[in-house]
Amino acid sequence: QENQDEIVEVVPVVETTTTTKAVVEKKYKVKYTKVVIATAYSSEAAQTDATPCIPAMWKFNLCENFAKTGIEDTIADNSLKLGTVVQFKELPGQIFVVRDRMNSKYTGKPRIDFWKSSKPAAVKFGVQKFTMEVLEEVK
Repeated sequence: QENQDEIVEVVPVVETTTTTKAVVEKKYKVKYTKVVIATAYSSEAAQTDATPCIPAMWKFNLCENFAKTGIEDTIADNSLKLGTVVQFKELPGQIFVVRDRMNSKYTGKPRIDFWKSSKPAAVKFGVQKFTMEVLEEVK
């Protein structure tokens, strides 16, 4: 893990609740980076639980958010606090939010899951290596 002092440009972040959508401009800096292995999942009971559209950040609905915005910006990570904002060097200009958790067997491992809107998209994603930049808001 490396500390970074670089200020990331002002980034439009879509903040959604079940009834509203707002694009908010926020400025972030890179807190640290780490290399992770990424897979993907979708909202189906076989890959999640009895409430497949509701992640660990339970006030958020993945399916409703995607239907309203068309944005897939959720990741599952067991090492970061829910609500943490991240970006990936391999996906410039895209911001993701930790809204879900993975199976406990991945705790302590550099592993994340990207939420995808369909099972075929999740399967197509496969297994990839990414450099994740954990961000913190500059007030």
